[in-house]
Amino acid sequence: MDPVLGIRLIMLAGFLGGRIAARYGLPSLTGYIIFGLLLGPYGAGVISLEIIESIKDPLSVAAVSVIAFMLGGDLTIAAIKTWGRSC
Repeated sequence: MDPVLGIRLIMLAGFLGGRIAARYGLPSLTGYIIFGLLLGPYGAGVISLEIIESIKDPLSVAAVSVIAFMLGGDLTIAAIKTWGRSC
């Protein structure tokens, strides 16, 4: 499988996993993790280990960036104040 096709498949699976998780009231990140486990080389094997090895470095940077962006988008001043009072 072509690495670009692998990236596309990973992005599509992540998008769908996030949407499905959100529909059930779960964080999108949960859907990303579940779909990654299911479609990865140790799950259904749709995405092979060779594809993951070839795109590992750029993919890990992109994944961490997306997760940080999502967490930052959910972070509000009200939430910080609530957490600060509870500590």
